[in-house]
Amino acid sequence: MPQAEATARGLLKHYPKALVLHSVLGNSLIGQREFEQAEKSLSKVVSMKPDSLESWSALGYRSSRDDSRRPSAAIARPWH
Repeated sequence: MPQAEATARGLLKHYPKALVLHSVLGNSLIGQREFEQAEKSLSKVVSMKPDSLESWSALGYRSSRDDSRRPSAAIARPWH
């Protein structure tokens, strides 16, 4: 994944509006658990193409994998 990140970053310098490169970068960052950076990259795709189901899905996956965004155990208790 680091190689995909490096390649995407390099190409984005020349093609900053290339949605596919932002998507590749975001997904490679998710794979490296760099969630905040991934969210920034994927949010760029969504802002440029709001109907990008892949990017919305990746953003949702990002949120589900990031422990800092999960509710605490006290909040997440099942209701009785």
